[in-house]
Amino acid sequence: MVIRLRAFVALALIALFLVCQANSPVVAAADQSPESQAVERLRSIGSPSAAVAVVERDARPRQAFADSGAQTPFLVGSLSKSFTALAAMRLVDSGRLRLDDTVRSRLPSFTLADGAGAGITVRQLLTHTSGIGRLDGLERADIVDDAPCKAASLVRSLSSATLRHTPGSKYEYSDANYLVLGEVVAAAYGAPYPRALRALVLDPLGMTETITTPQEARAAGLSAGHRWAWGGARDFDLPYVASGLAYGYVASTITDLTRYARAELTRDPKLLSAGSWRLMQSAQVRTGPTQSYGFGWRITQLSGLDRPVIEHTGATPGSFAHLLISPDTGRAVVVLADVYSEALAPALAQVGPDVLRRLAGSPAEPGGIDPVLRWLPWALAGLAAALLAAAAFLTLRRVGGAAGRWVRTGVGVLAALAAVLAWLAPSMLLGVDWQIVRLWSPDVAQALIALLVVGVLATAAMVFSVLRGVRSAA
Repeated sequence: MVIRLRAFVALALIALFLVCQANSPVVAAADQSPESQAVERLRSIGSPSAAVAVVERDARPRQAFADSGAQTPFLVGSLSKSFTALAAMRLVDSGRLRLDDTVRSRLPSFTLADGAGAGITVRQLLTHTSGIGRLDGLERADIVDDAPCKAASLVRSLSSATLRHTPGSKYEYSDANYLVLGEVVAAAYGAPYPRALRALVLDPLGMTETITTPQEARAAGLSAGHRWAWGGARDFDLPYVASGLAYGYVASTITDLTRYARAELTRDPKLLSAGSWRLMQSAQVRTGPTQSYGFGWRITQLSGLDRPVIEHTGATPGSFAHLLISPDTGRAVVVLADVYSEALAPALAQVGPDVLRRLAGSPAEPGGIDPVLRWLPWALAGLAAALLAAAAFLTLRRVGGAAGRWVRTGVGVLAALAAVLAWLAPSMLLGVDWQIVRLWSPDVAQALIALLVVGVLATAAMVFSVLRGVRSAA
């Protein structure tokens, strides 16, 4: 669920001098364990609470906490996709599902716009090569609705989505792929997806503290976490999103995720055949110079490590999770934090890899808060304040003559351009709507709204002032 805001740099020329103030990396005390260092780093980044675990193939797991405990639940975001993939592969191993089954063979009503999508397969959902677009997933994600059939309703709503690529031809990450896959798993298993996930994955692993329903979330006191905005962590109160279980709303504890990490690290033969484990955890489609995608997992070559790791990050608007598996070293790392923003994403995503690097004897790598995204809302707010001050000055003070009219006209044009740009920025520069920006980047949304309102008012004030001056001159 990642929103790319770098395109907003074009809006923020006024903030260039601020952008240069890059955040320096956070380094914990050298005499601590890697997991304790990681927790301190998460707290320094801005997470009110955090948990980190190191799992080794032949040793007891080690854990570290900050303002949380072994039974504190965290939302794990898109790490949920690996759970859905594992559930699907268990059905494949049992013969109840095939990778090359079409979605329509399991969900007969499934269709995209103009009847497209008939050839989309389970394999293509797993690898994000179905041709369903990223925005189609974002538009159907994070929707609060406890209705038991809400996920199925959202899948049906894809009938208005246009196929972006020929199925199987191109990778495009989309929550919609795993939204659909969850319903395919439910149909193949013969029960709603929460029950299927518990029977296929959670119960066999003894993950009794993992949350799959709103009722369980309320009983466990699950927090939605914190959104990082205007330089600090802000409480967030989004209720549990039941329809998002398959793509992003599993919630779990460090204890349960330690069990899950060990099963993935050891390729537990009680869960899957050796061949199915290899398929899940091996590259199926190339996604970048150092990264590929498997089934619910990324396969990433990290600098400082000899061999690729199997990993996936996860984020909801108020939480972050990362699970990394290093088969070569026999280690896995779990990172949980109850804060998120796109500005924090680079710093949060560096914590887990640095634990693996330290354990392997390699140095940590620099990483900090994205300076562009950190300062962008302040720059937009500053632009709004500057326009407001200029408009107020020119409205309250008489600057007569042709020069005054030209100044007012110039300020009015700038204000109008700022208002138009603020209104169109989410769709034109980001390809998303206002709702998504408000959810994932509230400070950017608030600053854009302020700029829009000030731009409209300043434009109106300057037009009135210029017309008044013209009448007075006449």
